[in-house]
Parts: sequence; structure tokens; C-alpha cells
Amino acid sequence: MPDMARRPRKAATPTDVLHGALAGFVGGIVGTWGMAAANTLWNRAESALAPDSTDPRHRALRETHAGVGSGAHAQSEPRSHHRGGPMPSETAVEAIARAIGAPQPSPETREKLGSLFHFAFGAAAGTIYGALAARHPVVTAGHGTLYGTAVLALADEIGVPALGLAPGPTETPLHAHAYAWVGHLGYGVALETVRSLLAPRPR
Repeated sequence: MPDMARRPRKAATPTDVLHGALAGFVGGIVGTWGMAAANTLWNRAESALAPDSTDPRHRALRETHAGVGSGAHAQSEPRSHHRGGPMPSETAVEAIARAIGAPQPSPETREKLGSLFHFAFGAAAGTIYGALAARHPVVTAGHGTLYGTAVLALADEIGVPALGLAPGPTETPLHAHAYAWVGHLGYGVALETVRSLLAPRPR
């Protein structure tokens, strides 16, 4: 009878890790767009199926800050999308400008740089994911949804409030947490889809 024992998985080499990190970088950019798309789909579905469930002004702000199909630039931290004023990524841009002694950007420039900051963070988180996945495939559980949830918990729910860029989790309504989670699930799925295509695991 043929040997049915499963062969041990080949250990990842430094080249595999680098390849995975680069694939994760690309996947993180795509994943950030995936987050925006997931949040936009939430808004459209809610508008069609439960139009009275959310203040229309909040839904319009979420649509704008999600940045897909609205003519605006996608911004970070979906928990804050329903709020008026600068988004956390835009506030971070202002803080960086102050720290380096640069003039404060105009609202239009701040919006663009805030979106760039958002995508850069998504790319950085994707790079870490890709490198980890090369050595520890368990991080890809749920086709990236586990990692997307971890990014939500560590960055949006803990890190961003700790830096004073957004209100804390207890100051956010439950539906905003759900909206943010759906967006991060979209991030994780898109990230893993791209990573697995560009850097399949060693066998």
C-alpha cells in the first residue's frame, strides 16, 4: 500500500519570507481597497434593506469616508466613518506636519494625504502578514479573516484611541463596530487572496 503518511512541510527559507513579505505588501494595498469596497457594500445594502436603521447623515458620511464610488478618498478607522470632521488618518497627517515643522495642509491635501497614510498602513500590515504566513501558515486561517479581525482589534480598537486619534471603543455605537469589522474582513480576504496567488506556501 502506498505510504499515506503526510510528508512534513518544507521549512520556509529567508527567500520565501521575503517573497511572502513582498506579496503581502501588494496584498495590503489591494486589501485596503477591499476594506473600502466592503464598507461601501454595507452602506448600499443598509440603504436598500433597512433605510431607517441609521441616520441618513451618518450613512452619507460613511459613504464618503469609505471612498469607493463616492468621488472621495478612502480613509482609515471605519469606526469613525459616521462622524464629521477629519478622520483619524487625516488627524495623523496633521500631527506629523506639526512634528516636522511643516505647514498644516489644506483640507483637500489633508484628505489625500490621509488616504495615502491609510493605504500605507494597510500595505505595512500586509507586509507583516505575508512574512508571517511564509513561516506560520496558521495566520492565514479563515482566508485572512482572522488577521483582518486582529488588525481591527489591535489598531482600530486599541492603538488609534490610545494615540488620541479617535474615541475609545466604549464611545462608539455597536453598529459602528460591526461596520468596521465587516470592512476588516474585506481587508483580510483581499489580502490573503493576493498573497496566496503571488507567494503560495512552500510544500
